[in-house]
Amino acid sequence: MEPGRKLSDTERNFILQQGFEEPAPQTYHLQYSALVVQPRVVGLTLLLGILLQSPVVFLALAAVLWWGALLPPWNLFDAVCNRTAGARPGAVRLGPAPAPRRFAQGMAGSFLYHALRGQWEFARRTVPWTRR
Repeated sequence: MEPGRKLSDTERNFILQQGFEEPAPQTYHLQYSALVVQPRVVGLTLLLGILLQSPVVFLALAAVLWWGALLPPWNLFDAVCNRTAGARPGAVRLGPAPAPRRFAQGMAGSFLYHALRGQWEFARRTVPWTRR
């Protein structure tokens, strides 16, 4: 994202829904970019697990998500983000996740737990965007 670009409502809402304060205009794009790393990695890992039909992939992802929810200072996603993109000059470093972000991680871990146990229909019904 180019500097000076106005924060979109979607990006702003994403930051606020994660439990963070109103983003600073000069760094919002860096904060947003750092925060979307985890959902992107989770999505790609889910796709990999589906393609490989591997319960190990789902189990590992559920464990990492629960780890981040239960021990926010040691969230593996945030640590990787901070050691890569966050290590650049002027980058936004992620601290321990606020409660709404930890809750979302825990819920994602619960979804994967049920999916791993072969309860796909039940897991699918737990997500809010599914038609019942």
